[in-house]
Amino acid sequence: EVACFIAGWLVLAAALMPPVHTLGEMLFSVHMVEHELLMAVAAPLLVLGRPLIAFLWALPQPARRDLCHLLRQVGQWPVCVERGGMDERAHLQSTS
Repeated sequence: EVACFIAGWLVLAAALMPPVHTLGEMLFSVHMVEHELLMAVAAPLLVLGRPLIAFLWALPQPARRDLCHLLRQVGQWPVCVERGGMDERAHLQSTS
């Protein structure tokens, strides 16, 4: 997950910085390569990195617990909070 997240950011930066971005302003083909790098490479890598789990740790514990509880109720988030920490095993056991 960490490698995917880092790779996603590296591809994102490479697509949006010179020389790719500079050439993309001059050549339509390079501009389209930028789009493909962002949509077909960087976006899936960032999603595979599951950054929201790491970002949740920046929240205070009560807010993190409440948010995870709310998201689990609506079936949108496969992470739960147990004993003050995030524990994916409980969700995996409850779905199998």
